[in-house]
Amino acid sequence: MKAMRQAFAPLRPIPPLKREHSGWRRRTLGEPRLEDILEDPILHLVMRRDGVTAQDLAAVIHNAQSFLRRRLCLVELQAA
Repeated sequence: MKAMRQAFAPLRPIPPLKREHSGWRRRTLGEPRLEDILEDPILHLVMRRDGVTAQDLAAVIHNAQSFLRRRLCLVELQAA
């Protein structure tokens, strides 16, 4: 990847396309809210293709939240 960047470094950069943003991109400059992602029709198409249900996804999100909360508690205890 670094070699590719160096190979194209002398080229003039291409200006970004100016396009209208819709949905969460218009409302925020940061990351989208989880609710916005879960409402995205493309996510639903990918989930259907992969055989993932809303319950499967909810379980993964819940497990990740629990893990991150436990980790944050450990960091706070170590800092105290």
